[in-house]
Amino acid sequence: MINRVLYLLPFILISTFSCSQSIFSLNEEDSKNDKILDNSKTIKPNGPVISFNVTNYEAGIVQQDSNLSYNYWLTNIGDEPLLISNVRTSCNCTVASFPKTPILPNRRDTVVLSLDTKHLGSYKKVAAVYSNAKNNYDNSINKSRVILNISWTVVDKADKEK
Repeated sequence: MINRVLYLLPFILISTFSCSQSIFSLNEEDSKNDKILDNSKTIKPNGPVISFNVTNYEAGIVQQDSNLSYNYWLTNIGDEPLLISNVRTSCNCTVASFPKTPILPNRRDTVVLSLDTKHLGSYKKVAAVYSNAKNNYDNSINKSRVILNISWTVVDKADKEK
């Protein structure tokens, strides 16, 4: 029995020593990473910030088969370039176009929503603008997004004239 314990003793000591060294090195590495994160916060205090002139637009009554679009003006009020990665609309009756190049600080650009006027009726649609902006951050999807709302009513040309 004593022979077995003496035989296992070197393995136990080696295992204990090697584990303790790896634990200490992890703690040192973690503290280095904390310092890096703290430094990066001071380098980029604001980042890109998106601001729209309007997020809700009511187009009113329009004639069937007319061209209808609206320009949502946006400004990057942050201190880094703003990148719009995508604009998703709630259905195929609304088509979005957006800038593909970075929007520099204090510069303006537009997101354009073009609307379908082929079918009669009242419509309320949304478009989600996804970007790298530091404001409007949605934790549920881990992205910055702004919701644009638009509504319109399509009437027959004869009804519009009445």
